[in-house]
Amino acid sequence: MRRFAAVFLLITLSTGIATFFASSLRPAAAQPPPTRPGGPGQGPGPGTPGGPPPGGWQALNQDSIAAERDSMTKEILDGLAGRGGTAAESVFRNIRVMKGLPAERLVQIMNGGYSRALGVSCRYCHIPGHWRDDDKSHKVVARDMILMTRAINDTLLPRVANPDNDHRVVNCNSCHHGHPNPNWEMRNRPPGPGGPEPGH
Repeated sequence: MRRFAAVFLLITLSTGIATFFASSLRPAAAQPPPTRPGGPGQGPGPGTPGGPPPGGWQALNQDSIAAERDSMTKEILDGLAGRGGTAAESVFRNIRVMKGLPAERLVQIMNGGYSRALGVSCRYCHIPGHWRDDDKSHKVVARDMILMTRAINDTLLPRVANPDNDHRVVNCNSCHHGHPNPNWEMRNRPPGPGGPEPGH
């Protein structure tokens, strides 16, 4: 019974935090219009630099996405020229929530953690060659999601009774499972073990 109450509390608090961050995000209409490919007031179009591929993100298979991600990551890491161990905010511009991480580690986390967890390429949040720009709303959302997972891991999870005494954490993959929209993933998960229960 105590375990059920603790899990219920964690779910309730997590939902509250997610709702808070979602309500604090700027609506898409309030985003400054991109000045890059696609013209004023428009996001980059399909097939243009910084835009989704023709047919949208799901038109690419995961091998193609991973290959593009790895290629961009290698290019950035090669460009660090011995500064890989330097704090990310000293190497890259516009680092707001990942301060203190070595620059090399930051790039590896974005490739192996965030991008893979959402099943997307770097260009989902960034315009290649203009990495520091905030033209894409996905980048702004990603910052808020980082703060949300930190709040859950640092504040909420330690309050949950944990008789197994293991180190539990949530991360991007906890909800996304390889899809940019976790709500889509939940609605389309097949029934069965690990799938949604009937009526949910």
